[in-house]
Amino acid sequence: MLTLTVYSHVTPTMQRAAADELDAVLAPDDRAVAYGFPRFFRAYTRLMSSRQDAFFAAVSARNIVRPSVRAVILEDGKTLVQTTTDGPTFYAFIGGEYEMGDTFVSRIRREIEEETNAKVRSSRYLCVVENNFTHDGRSVHGLDHFLLVEIDRHDVVSRERHLKQDWLPIQTLREYDLRPRAIRDAIADGSLWERRHFLLRDGALQSEP
Repeated sequence: MLTLTVYSHVTPTMQRAAADELDAVLAPDDRAVAYGFPRFFRAYTRLMSSRQDAFFAAVSARNIVRPSVRAVILEDGKTLVQTTTDGPTFYAFIGGEYEMGDTFVSRIRREIEEETNAKVRSSRYLCVVENNFTHDGRSVHGLDHFLLVEIDRHDVVSRERHLKQDWLPIQTLREYDLRPRAIRDAIADGSLWERRHFLLRDGALQSEP
């Protein structure tokens, strides 16, 4: 097992996750002790990038649209979103892939209550995002349904070690890498309540056909 000595701002979760798999990422002459943050960070970044590449390759190989349900949670001028503690550093709306037997409400309730200590009080449908993009030359097509969700608490804590939730201020929301950015921007400028359909191609908002 690779031993890592890194600076204190690399979290234990990041270090454990990387230590479990870095032997497969580092070149043979690096499989000893990774001294200091720079070498760790380069190897760790390669690992996370390879995981993301593998995920999108699997999604693309299915050659079907990937539907999901996501929550817009607003309170006191902030919106609740989440990020990973052991991967890419952008934010996303809480939610997950739509599965057989789900309703929008049952899926979003399950995602929130399995991933956090909060419970859903109410929800209503907001909009749909058709998200077409390419990753590493592969086409991916997502269909993201967004619900306006009210939860029972503000002090939200993650139940999953690899996830972290944050309340981001709407006033400065555009300063954060929150995806999809079209929904981020619609929350920030108030237009989310006026539009039911968003069409994205490689991240750019398209006009209605």
